Amino acid sequence: MENIEETPKKKFNPTPFILGIVGIVLLVFVTKKVIYAIHNEDTDNSQIQCNINPIVPKVGGFVEEIRIDDNVFVHKGDTLVRIDDRDLKLKVKQAEVALANALANVELSR
Repeated sequence: MENIEETPKKKFNPTPFILGIVGIVLLVFVTKKVIYAIHNEDTDNSQIQCNINPIVPKVGGFVEEIRIDDNVFVHKGDTLVRIDDRDLKLKVKQAEVALANALANVELSR
């Protein structure tokens, strides 16, 4: 009989595969962070300088209509919003009635 030596079976070693998967995940993570850092500014203490021009109406009231869009250049004198004028018209009528009463009282006192 011939002496046949049996080759020992190699055990499966998962360590290289696990290290390979961890390496790929780490490479993807680092790549995403680098791409984000290239395209975005990220700071803890930052200041942004911009021009802020408040829009303040001369009279108060509810907005009836908005005549502008976002990020559109406007010129001096452009109508940006229309304010509902029903309350103001009512105050004008009340003032006209008060004026008429005052004029009538003046006439009666003469």
